[in-house]
Amino acid sequence: MQPDDKQASRLDILTAAANLFSELGYNGTSFAAVANAACHSKALVQYHFPSKEQLWKSAVQHLWQQRDQALPQYLDEQFLSQLDEQAQNQMIRQLCRGLIRFTADNPQWVKIMYLEASNPGPRLEWMVEEFFQQDFAAGSAMVELAQQRHLLPEADPMSMLFILGGMVIHYVNVAPITRQVTGIDPLTDQQIDHYVDNFLRILQRP
Repeated sequence: MQPDDKQASRLDILTAAANLFSELGYNGTSFAAVANAACHSKALVQYHFPSKEQLWKSAVQHLWQQRDQALPQYLDEQFLSQLDEQAQNQMIRQLCRGLIRFTADNPQWVKIMYLEASNPGPRLEWMVEEFFQQDFAAGSAMVELAQQRHLLPEADPMSMLFILGGMVIHYVNVAPITRQVTGIDPLTDQQIDHYVDNFLRILQRP
């Protein structure tokens, strides 16, 4: 197998695995199901990922890498600290918009997070060490910096981080309901901008 073919097949498998793990959970996903979804042989799946645990971890890492690539500098404290107040305010808006768009296009990362959080065990412990501790620290630092610039209200930074995260995830989760009830697609760029602007206006009200 040529290097390009090997990389392409690996990406096919990771994408299929992430979809299945997010829909069926760890126990409900098999090598055979991943192979079928990826349009590759089971032998090729196991060539790339000898164990199911390795496949799951690699699929989750792939999702977080995609998120970090979509939001490259927004959680970088050093980068944010160099911005003036107006630019930082715009960055907060862009971060919220970017997270909504990424979550709408890639719901697997949130679904897997919820699945593992609902049944705590070694996989959740691995996710905490691999992703969540760093995410929480970076997010909390961003909130504190925004509070120092009076861009977000004074409150416990972790609580404020939960509020912002809930704003993003709930909006995406109820989008199908919103679409059917109102006839408006809440995931257009225009509607996302409208939602984020109104949400931040409430938070930033004196």
